[in-house]
Amino acid sequence: MEKGDPRVSMGVYATALWLLGRDGALRDLAAPEHDAQALAQEILAIEKRGSRRRE
Repeated sequence: MEKGDPRVSMGVYATALWLLGRDGALRDLAAPEHDAQALAQEILAIEKRGSRRRE
């Protein structure tokens, strides 16, 4: 993990964060409310669905 081996899985990193007591950072990273781009895409998709129903 320290050498930057690309074969190290995310589970290993998650376990390391948990052992260090930093697993809350992982939850924040994966929280949808912190992903502005995903929220913007979801709003566009909802608007497109709504405009099709009005026609």
